[in-house]
Amino acid sequence: MIQPAAQNISTAVALLFAIWQFLLASTASANPSPTGIINIESSPEAAMVYIDNLLVGEAPLSQYVSPGEHTVRVVMDNHTPFVRRLEVPAGQALDFLAQLEPGNGSIEFQTNARGAQVSLNEAVWPLPVRLSTLDEGSYTWELTAPGHEPQSGSFVFTYGRNIFIYRELQSSRGIVSVDSTPHGAQAWLDGEQIGFTPVTLEGIPSGHHVVTIEKNGFSTAFRPIDTSDGSRADVMATLTRQGSRLTINTDNPEATVSIEGALIGMGTTVRIPRIERGTYQVSVRAPGHKPARTRMDIETQRFVTYSAHLQPNDATTRSRLLQNPPLTKRWTFWATVGASTTASTIAIVAIARALQPTPIPDGDIVITLP
Repeated sequence: MIQPAAQNISTAVALLFAIWQFLLASTASANPSPTGIINIESSPEAAMVYIDNLLVGEAPLSQYVSPGEHTVRVVMDNHTPFVRRLEVPAGQALDFLAQLEPGNGSIEFQTNARGAQVSLNEAVWPLPVRLSTLDEGSYTWELTAPGHEPQSGSFVFTYGRNIFIYRELQSSRGIVSVDSTPHGAQAWLDGEQIGFTPVTLEGIPSGHHVVTIEKNGFSTAFRPIDTSDGSRADVMATLTRQGSRLTINTDNPEATVSIEGALIGMGTTVRIPRIERGTYQVSVRAPGHKPARTRMDIETQRFVTYSAHLQPNDATTRSRLLQNPPLTKRWTFWATVGASTTASTIAIVAIARALQPTPIPDGDIVITLP
């Protein structure tokens, strides 16, 4: 008999707990977070109502809003727009009447970005702006702001019409756009492939980066970019078929080679079939060794070779990255050319002698018949 009694007690406790949770939920539903109400009417009626730049309907209407300051815009064609800032108290209703006056129409521009301006058929105004002296016709517009992506559009204005344009401009921070002529080149950012041109990335950390652009049959292009100020980066490269074959000898299988901070290869020998003319910062690194760096000038040479002389970290001398002299400036080249020339001359003389006809002997010529 003791065990059934204990079960009954447990059941009762569980039931009380469930009732308590239900009462808490009911109390929360009956007392939601404080809000306010705006009751909006217009004269004349049926005007369009915007609250905080969003269209909510036609007057008269009631709209729940969070407590605090809100912007109410009431608009009707052939009338001047009515705009007010209202302070809405928590848990209370605010009655609002918009008395509209006759007007010839206007165009309004607003955006979320500071320092924004609008270009309207090549004329420029700072935002926010309302223009009420426009001629009838077609217009194109573009919204711009520092550190933000522009937006553009068009509209047709007729007398008496009211147009309201609000746009949220996207921040340019972290946007990198890469393009090339011709298209379809592989694009790399800080040594990582990002796609084929044209390509646009978002969310790139601010700072210094290197874009590498390469396409078979064309010279490889390197473009350093700096987005430390939060701006976007637009990279455009015109690839040519002119370039130098670059070879970097490291003599270390674990060595890595970077150009302008971008990793281009690893191993004892790293090659770029074609690199465009220019000046580049090159570095070679290997575990346990001091890095070797140099400023490399790529001009009109067809072949360019550098050799790294890496020193251990405990060495007293520094590592060096030196350009090998062109082939035509090495004494071994001319020695080989000289030896080859001499051998060729001897061979030519021997061949010439072999081809000379047998001289005709002096005196009578005796011919033996069979």
